[in-house]
Amino acid sequence: MIRYAQARDLAAHMLLHLDDLSGCWSIATNWLRAEFGCQRVDTGFGVREAKDYFPGFAEAKDTDYDVLSFGGGKAVDNRDVAMQAMWLDPRPVIFADIKQDSRITMRLRQRLSGARTKSKFAWALRTERGSLNMSVCSDVIKVDQELSSWSDWVPVRSRRSAAMREEAFFVRPLFWLYR
Repeated sequence: MIRYAQARDLAAHMLLHLDDLSGCWSIATNWLRAEFGCQRVDTGFGVREAKDYFPGFAEAKDTDYDVLSFGGGKAVDNRDVAMQAMWLDPRPVIFADIKQDSRITMRLRQRLSGARTKSKFAWALRTERGSLNMSVCSDVIKVDQELSSWSDWVPVRSRRSAAMREEAFFVRPLFWLYR
């Protein structure tokens, strides 16, 4: 059961595009970008053990900002400390300040800075069996506030429900479709 009404709506829209994987995820990334109020959201498929990770399977960008793509078909070193932190943590990983975070190597920092990323929310989503591994990354290009914890990324309207405080309200509709 999906308790969050907007997430149920997202799941319904994704179901309509179930036979079009890129269209389905385009709907999801656009919804997430609007829900988080960030400037870019991208997704990609991968596994922790792989040498490379390819972001940008689906990407949504805020048209009010000059937002560059992070994916572009270029691989990210999946062995990077920041990438492994994302794959290993069952909860979202917050990189509040890309320039200062010690988990981000110089190479990845340069790539993120080149895409104008200031802060990043990253989460490896997986099924119970681990058969589908996908990352969802939300990027803030223009920082109006400090973003240091998971709750900073959850929109205020989503915090009204106690159920929304500790679980990512978008995980259920995304994986509900692929069970």
